Amino acid sequence: MDDFDNVAKSSLDEWISFLQTGEIPESFTAPGLPEARERLKEAGMSEKELRRYRNYMDNLRDARSALSTSYIDGKADGKAEDAKKMKAKGFDIDLISEITGLSTEEIAGL
Repeated sequence: MDDFDNVAKSSLDEWISFLQTGEIPESFTAPGLPEARERLKEAGMSEKELRRYRNYMDNLRDARSALSTSYIDGKADGKAEDAKKMKAKGFDIDLISEITGLSTEEIAGL
């Protein structure tokens, strides 16, 4: 390891560099290193900074969750609307089910 030239060429090289220097450059992407980078940042924070950072991360997770839920709900609403239109035009329920992914029971209830 003493001959390591600090030029990371693989995931293993990135980990070795981190273990030697205690630093993780932003360009390193080996599995586990992004998470380790975040832990290092947290370790260097004051209590106040850490509380603010964790609050920010909680808010970010909540926002992502809300966005994901909205996307999923919107996608489901779109499928139901498409199914209604196909049903109104006389499409076969099994065909509508195949196209939209909705069950025949869901389509019958529209």
